[in-house]
Amino acid sequence: MSAALESLSKYYNSYKVIDPKNFDPSNLYEDLVKNLTPYLKEVQKTLKSMDFDNRLERTISMLTGFKTEDL
Repeated sequence: MSAALESLSKYYNSYKVIDPKNFDPSNLYEDLVKNLTPYLKEVQKTLKSMDFDNRLERTISMLTGFKTEDL
């Protein structure tokens, strides 16, 4: 879990400001899928193994498309 959180924090700490009038949505989508989704999946797996409020788990499931019961 700590490696996933470390990677996630690096992603957020190196974010770029997006000009809403001039950006390519496909590049943004590709960046999110390639860089962020794998870490969210690891966080989701860890939350599943913990006795934790499942609202965060469900939210991450919506973002990643991974059903918690399938992990």
